Amino acid sequence: MTPRHLTIYLARRTMAAPGLSITTQALFADYRQWCARFAIRPLGRQRFGKEVRPTWCPVTRTTTVYGLALLPYGETPAQDLRRGSFTMPILVLREGLTADDVVALSLVADELARQRLDEGHSAERDDVYPPGLLDTAGGEYLSHAGYHRRDDFPPGQPSDSWPWSAEHWKPKDPMRDATRGCALGVAGIARRLRAGEQPVGA
Repeated sequence: MTPRHLTIYLARRTMAAPGLSITTQALFADYRQWCARFAIRPLGRQRFGKEVRPTWCPVTRTTTVYGLALLPYGETPAQDLRRGSFTMPILVLREGLTADDVVALSLVADELARQRLDEGHSAERDDVYPPGLLDTAGGEYLSHAGYHRRDDFPPGQPSDSWPWSAEHWKPKDPMRDATRGCALGVAGIARRLRAGEQPVGA
């Protein structure tokens, strides 16, 4: 019998639909992070693979789970996954990502959700900003994360390129600054999509 916590994880974190796929490495990394958030002892990699593959796809002996993708944190499927229909956006992770890449993406999504929920930076509010402003703010945090003289720009004293008032410049440490910068960049991309710009692949 599939462990109850794994059933809950799959229901809350994944979306099933034809044409989707995710590597078992990426799925297992997200599963371990989810378990850590709720202080749940995770299954081992081998047991996890055996439990997931027969339940969610007919393919075995592969490093890819077909018909499955991860949801952004804070979202849940609109309908039962096993019915195969859905109406909300999904996050499809391509092959080539490492486990640390998946964790980093999750941190950025979590930070953007925090900005939305805790600081009131809604999509509607973002749309009022001039084009490029969110990207510029994100770039400032990213640059600060890698700057070797961080004391030059302490909280409340941003560089001349900072697009908002000085009181909104709140650097922390390199990891959190990098995460915040990426989250602002994602918000900027989302704004561009809402404005009608088309995503272009590499």
